[in-house]
Amino acid sequence: MSKLRKLRVMVREEVRKSLNEGIDLHSHVVLVKSQLDRFKNDLNAKRGGSFETDSIEYEDDIWNNDSKMLKARDKALNKWSDKTIKVLMALIKDYEKAWKAK
Repeated sequence: MSKLRKLRVMVREEVRKSLNEGIDLHSHVVLVKSQLDRFKNDLNAKRGGSFETDSIEYEDDIWNNDSKMLKARDKALNKWSDKTIKVLMALIKDYEKAWKAK
């Protein structure tokens, strides 16, 4: 048996061992779940104002500014939520594809 062939056999055996022992499919999902938890926490931590339209924050805007800040935030948050939902749905499709890989 040539040296190259012996090397191939050794590499193949190492790959087989690592496939049988070392792959933890669940670790990938755990990593994504932890990032989603972090994202959820960041939603509260990075919020830039109140969700309540009758809060003091918006009172001056409503009476003196024709609700421009409130309307702008509504528009921006709507755009952000649409984009976020689209990305999350695409990620779910990728996840389903990953489980179909052969």
